[in-house]
Amino acid sequence: MDDTKDKEVQDKIQQGQLKQAKDKLGVVDYPVWDFIKPRNYMLPQLHIEIGLTNNVLDNFYDFIEDQVEKASPEEKVSRNQLFMQCVR
Repeated sequence: MDDTKDKEVQDKIQQGQLKQAKDKLGVVDYPVWDFIKPRNYMLPQLHIEIGLTNNVLDNFYDFIEDQVEKASPEEKVSRNQLFMQCVR
């Protein structure tokens, strides 16, 4: 993005004209230092993989809890309380 495009997108965000994330082009606010322009982007591959794996596991555990175990609401509350005590 060039300087005019950056400023244009930032102005539209401030005015509330851009609502969709895809329209914001990754811009969330005016830059702290406007003389530094991001040119290359690097995805945090490990963090993405960990996050995706955690989502899959969370959904799997939720499925097991709801469809296989058939635990009562009281059992779920008791188990969650036990987990919280163990974490402290």
